[in-house]
Amino acid sequence: MAEKSTAFDLNKTERDKWIKNLIEFARPLLAMYVGAVTVAITQNGGAFTVEALKAGPMVQGGMVLYTLNGAYDLLTKWLEGKRAG
Repeated sequence: MAEKSTAFDLNKTERDKWIKNLIEFARPLLAMYVGAVTVAITQNGGAFTVEALKAGPMVQGGMVLYTLNGAYDLLTKWLEGKRAG
């Protein structure tokens, strides 16, 4: 029998789906970060510095979008209160 969730609550299936979505949402952010670090190292003549690990404005914007997207996904699942499965 499908586990029923009510509004303002998530059942296990919905929670697992939200966590899976968070991981999927993180992939583009990780790619942006790795790309930014690679460019910073390349522009520094191939020398690795701690400064190269600092997230630039583009990556910071991606982090904001990641957070907003995750919050929106959780909020929509939280408010729906639908049957799982």
